[in-house]
Amino acid sequence: TGCLNEQRPRHISIQLFVLLFFTYGYFVQPIENAQVMTRLGLTLSLIEDKALTIDKFERYTKDKSPLNGHYYPDKPPGLSLLALPAVVVAREAIILTGHDPASIADSGPTTAFRIYAYVATVSTVGLLTALAAVFVLRVALALGVSLEGALFGALAFGLGTPAFGWATAFFGHAAAGALLFFAFSLIVLLMTSRAGFPSFLRWQVMIGALLGLAVSVEIIAAVAGSAIGLFALAQAAKRGHWQGAVAAAALLVLGGVVGLAPLLIYDTFAFGSPLNTGYANVVGFPGMNVGFFGISTPDIGVAEALLFGNYRGLLPLAPILFLVPVGWWLMAAKTSLRGVVVVSLAVTFGYLAIGSGYYYWDGGAATGPRYLIPVLPFAGLALAFVWQIERLKLACCVLLVVSSLFSLICTSVDMFSSRAIASPFLDHLLPAFLNGNIHSIAGLAGLGGLPGLIPLVLIWVLTGRASSLVGRSR
Repeated sequence: TGCLNEQRPRHISIQLFVLLFFTYGYFVQPIENAQVMTRLGLTLSLIEDKALTIDKFERYTKDKSPLNGHYYPDKPPGLSLLALPAVVVAREAIILTGHDPASIADSGPTTAFRIYAYVATVSTVGLLTALAAVFVLRVALALGVSLEGALFGALAFGLGTPAFGWATAFFGHAAAGALLFFAFSLIVLLMTSRAGFPSFLRWQVMIGALLGLAVSVEIIAAVAGSAIGLFALAQAAKRGHWQGAVAAAALLVLGGVVGLAPLLIYDTFAFGSPLNTGYANVVGFPGMNVGFFGISTPDIGVAEALLFGNYRGLLPLAPILFLVPVGWWLMAAKTSLRGVVVVSLAVTFGYLAIGSGYYYWDGGAATGPRYLIPVLPFAGLALAFVWQIERLKLACCVLLVVSSLFSLICTSVDMFSSRAIASPFLDHLLPAFLNGNIHSIAGLAGLGGLPGLIPLVLIWVLTGRASSLVGRSR
């Protein structure tokens, strides 16, 4: 890393994105998952049948809402719609090669369906997560962190947390978290560039649209999105007083409506009202009738399990996150960064409160606490500041290596660990990894088992070596 200060941040940002995007695309998660079938089912129904229903996929998923003799996804449509362009291209490519593009057959999902699932995942969740890591780096730099520290925070997020694994699955959590962080990043970058009120005003629509789109992907993002929206208004008000805050609020709401449009339009056509969601019509999940769509008062015991437990705990899978409070403390020591810390805390504890109060807090078949994934970019930003403490750098490096290895094991084997396994990492994931039960594109090409990771390792080593040479030549 000694040569990093001699390289331009733009070069590092591009390299970081390419490597993470390639890494996420290197792994293939099973399609035999209710959420994957539901979300991709909507994408394919729109393409193949011009319909909002998932009737031909319903037997393969329990995440469905029956209504008037048809079945609809119980999930918001945002991620399914974002996948449309890439899946359309993949379908046309299959047709051009003379193969059958049908996604479903009498025997079940086809090979084409598996291709669509991979393309949909890489083009949405993988892409957005890799971009989020770049934004972690850029925001950290803007807040005064060194290039080494910013890169550490970005890598910690992108490789050292379960965001790595969930970037390879067609679920909404990582995508929603990325969109929230994009909106947050725009605000911070405007702050640090000393932009005047007109600049803040111009960007309110984009910030609102990103927040609205995050909710269209994952409805509970509305809580974190509200905190970020208030942060945007507070920064606008500092520059335009109360009149400016009113104008900014109007533009923020306008952008929010644009971002929410996919959800509102879909709910109107599918369920008869923009406020009638798939969750209100879901069957087979009695816990959804508890509290507000399954969410009740936060439970401290559940929160502890989500953070520290062997079953669905976050910190056992990503020990580097133990350093996050240190990063927040360092940020809060600077008066100019206290607003950033407050928003990060609001997002983090908002998701923790929702997750610990949710009836199905364990996430069903899941590796780690999947409902907490959206907070991880904010954690990565805090970790960038920890690197600034010289005596903690060795601990940072060790924890990053260990956390990245844990994430690699989880991602390689299965992000859908059975809820029947009390300690998924020790009882299932680690033994399976050591036995070579790895799901990667190399495995599909015939290079299975642990040797299937060799191409990925070589790409990282060679790229790191090339970066070192470039840095020394400048």
